[in-house]
Amino acid sequence: FGRIIKEKTGLVVDPYFSATKIEWLLKNVDEVQKAADQGTLRFGTIDSFLAWKLTGEHVTDVSNASRTMLFNINTLDWDDELLELFGVKREFLPRIVDTAQYIGETQDGIPVASLVGDQQSALFGQTAFEKGDVKCTLGTGSFVLMNTGEQIIESQHNLLSTVGWKIGDEIVYALEGSVFITGTLVNYLIRNLGFAKDSAELTELALQVGNNGGIYFVPALTGLGAPYWDPFARGLLIGLTPGTDKRHIIYAAFEGIAFSVGQLVALMEKESSINIRTLKVDGGVSKNNLIMQILSDVVGSVVERPVNRETTALGAASLAAIAMGWVDKNKLKEIRQIDRIFTPKENRREEFEKWKQAVNRALNWGA
Repeated sequence: FGRIIKEKTGLVVDPYFSATKIEWLLKNVDEVQKAADQGTLRFGTIDSFLAWKLTGEHVTDVSNASRTMLFNINTLDWDDELLELFGVKREFLPRIVDTAQYIGETQDGIPVASLVGDQQSALFGQTAFEKGDVKCTLGTGSFVLMNTGEQIIESQHNLLSTVGWKIGDEIVYALEGSVFITGTLVNYLIRNLGFAKDSAELTELALQVGNNGGIYFVPALTGLGAPYWDPFARGLLIGLTPGTDKRHIIYAAFEGIAFSVGQLVALMEKESSINIRTLKVDGGVSKNNLIMQILSDVVGSVVERPVNRETTALGAASLAAIAMGWVDKNKLKEIRQIDRIFTPKENRREEFEKWKQAVNRALNWGA
């Protein structure tokens, strides 16, 4: 069924998505089974729960629905074949609405006018409105999304095809790649290994050596996301010599973050046949100038950091404002401000290729 699921949903079969969790609950939790028999059972992602509590409406938008593994991104509706496959009745699921659409009001009369997945919201918040626009959110993990316009790209490299947003007649699709470990790795260096008191000190130490000393860090502490989708991969530090010290390890870890993102960007260019000229970044780790410079070197393009790095919240607010008629998309582009632009300075191709060799050694280690 993997091929059918990929064609219909754009997703790889993985318990990360909702369908298998719902199936398990239906089979293993008595209260869920009882509610299903009584016709009172309702499922939904977190946006559905919040909308239900705020407005009393059981709804979800296309971007959140596209992460359930039950939603057909071609028809923009729940898929009957997948519902039967996972044993889920249509009446259990929320009504699907646009990403920017008035849903209802709270008890105090505050309108609720947008539901959107976090990464799609960040894509919108970065004003990545044109086909080929790409953003990367670097937080706990990293999430790279490319606007593919009205085209659904069926990935040959285990990237995900998803719905970006729907506003009236406008439907935008996206190509997505996920890295599980980013900010978590920075915290790991600080708290678990005790290398520094904070991120700023880590960067200072890395800059003292300015290179990885021949070592490579694969940040697979909880497995690997795209393009490997290997839950059994494990973190790997390779190339240690008597001359290695913690500064080289820090630098290699920073490279590991940038290389993980760079690999996804390269695959998106290959899949879409679009040359990415600018990578828009946001999230807490994007404030690290060294990592952003390494990332620019790796992808070979401009890395652009906005003043407002909280683009996920900005995207959701912007979509709600559009739904209420308070602003239009063109105005959002006008008011977006740039904090800093990074341009490629070094050729890191050799290091990048060696890092990918290290990744291959980390695969399936914990199986």
